[in-house]
Amino acid sequence: MTRDEKRNHIVEIAGSFISRFGWQKTTLEGIAGRAKMAKSSLYYYFRSKEEIYRAVIDRDSIMLRQKIWTDLSGVTTPIEKLTTYITARMTALQKLSNYYSTLTDEFLDQYSFVRHEREKFKLFEENTINHILTEGCIKGIFRVKNIQNACDSIIAAIKGMEPLLILQKGSIKGASIVEGMLDLLFNGLRLRK
Repeated sequence: MTRDEKRNHIVEIAGSFISRFGWQKTTLEGIAGRAKMAKSSLYYYFRSKEEIYRAVIDRDSIMLRQKIWTDLSGVTTPIEKLTTYITARMTALQKLSNYYSTLTDEFLDQYSFVRHEREKFKLFEENTINHILTEGCIKGIFRVKNIQNACDSIIAAIKGMEPLLILQKGSIKGASIVEGMLDLLFNGLRLRK
């Protein structure tokens, strides 16, 4: 196994441990044992537990963005793009529980790389939704008075759904929550005459 392959193997193991036991209960001993190596050998690949966690988060961050961009590449209209973005984001976050906890767990605030990752994701999300809304307005599909306010509102709604959807992992109820939010977003509450 090459050095990069071994490093990726360690990250994979660490990711499964963190998902199962949480960041605080995951130990270097546990990771090393599962990787069939001595704890001291981990230091050849990573300087600390935090560096391993950073590698797990980097991997998950890349996977999330790739999932979203892959799904978005298959659709053309702004409505399809916004629907796809929200659905892909929620589906990916359900699978990437380590990344989700990085974005939400307050006790991780102490790590600068976590704060940086949160900011990076916030910018990614704002830019993506902003671009979709702008395209929709230009094409006459959306009527938005203030794109930034609309973007912030959509993000707030998505974040409000996250805990429910993470708990409803893969359920029909989880899918119907997303569908209901999208229907409300695209059609509103008011009857049109």
